[in-house]
Amino acid sequence: GLNDDDATAIRTNSLNNDTPGRIPQIEFLKKYQPTMAMISIGGNDVEFANTINKCVTSSCMAGNGGKALKTKTLSSIFNIYDDLVKLYKKLHDESPDTRLFAVGYPSFISDDDNAKCPANASFNREERIFIKQSLVYLNDVIEAAAKKAGVTYIDIEGSIAGHEMCRTNKSSPNYMNGILYGNDIEVANLKVIAQETFHPKAVGYEAIAKHIDQNYNELITYKNPACPNEPTGYCTGQGT
Repeated sequence: GLNDDDATAIRTNSLNNDTPGRIPQIEFLKKYQPTMAMISIGGNDVEFANTINKCVTSSCMAGNGGKALKTKTLSSIFNIYDDLVKLYKKLHDESPDTRLFAVGYPSFISDDDNAKCPANASFNREERIFIKQSLVYLNDVIEAAAKKAGVTYIDIEGSIAGHEMCRTNKSSPNYMNGILYGNDIEVANLKVIAQETFHPKAVGYEAIAKHIDQNYNELITYKNPACPNEPTGYCTGQGT
């Protein structure tokens, strides 16, 4: 394993070269004080991926087990509100002139009656309704926490509409990954699932970026008349 000196060197190199994945991302915010930053967080905290994996490998909504899973999921989403508020405020405290944008999640699965899922993302309609409604609730909590902390919320819920998993119209391309095999996520004590599982494909991320540009361009590029040369609308000592 690494000794303390090696670990410190790796962390320092990561920070100096803007290499993510080796140190907490807040360290980049503190060091570089960017004019703006977008934050997408919450899904992992409520173990959303684990919940989806349960549904794709079994009938997760059946019986008392389904009721318990619903209760646990909704409770987990409700309980992240305070943590999100604290996080957004901490980010602002560490970089007060950075315009912060909290980005929600895209609605990535259809609850259409006649929709058919691919083999690597097999959900029945009850499961799809549960997943979709849980995601809507998660976005609602993220938006409420952002507003409480004074952070701007970016709504991307409909950004890949028509290209979700399990949609009725099969002529439109799917922008989402189903289960992908890799060595990131553990199942039965073996790391066999890739972290890109149930995340957008490259074309999905392109659609999300286009959605943000089309719907929030004016907000993101807003300029404060008192500081017209500042691209994010901030004036030193004057806040937003």
